[in-house]
Amino acid sequence: MPKAVRNPWDAEEVLRRLVRIRLALGPNVADICAQLGYKSNKWSNWENRHNGLSLGEAIHIVERLGLSLDYIYRGKDDVGIATDVLPKLRKITNEMVMREMDTPKGRGRPRKSDYKSEAAD
Repeated sequence: MPKAVRNPWDAEEVLRRLVRIRLALGPNVADICAQLGYKSNKWSNWENRHNGLSLGEAIHIVERLGLSLDYIYRGKDDVGIATDVLPKLRKITNEMVMREMDTPKGRGRPRKSDYKSEAAD
């Protein structure tokens, strides 16, 4: 049976990439929000599905943090990401993929506590 392919546009995939961005840039949500000029709970609201990420917010994120819309919405990391951010982002992505492979079926979406990393150190 063919392996299921994730749709990169899916809201869950965008959510996973937001978690990866946060972990790559520093796990402290308040610091990232400060860089973006947002209240400290804005990022948490996205990750916890309280609010959706608008296109305007995504554009603001990519301009301020050195990312790309292609990464946020499509998962493409081969263009438009700052050279100092890209290695951290790829490291976090690899760690998350490995942890997701080890996640027992039926547990649901991985928790933020599953994604602790030293990448931001």
